[in-house]
Amino acid sequence: MDQRMNKDVIEHARAISNWLRHSANPYVSIEITDADVKVTSVEESVPTTEVEKS
Repeated sequence: MDQRMNKDVIEHARAISNWLRHSANPYVSIEITDADVKVTSVEESVPTTEVEKS
């Protein structure tokens, strides 16, 4: 990848990141590839081992 293309990719990634930071649900994971965009969320998380309480 040449320097100019790398710089363009970084600029677009920052723009997308800024938009997501201000507009999207903070509890989702977004994965963008050249083939698709995946948006996933965790509705509930239950630990599989006992958590030590202080």
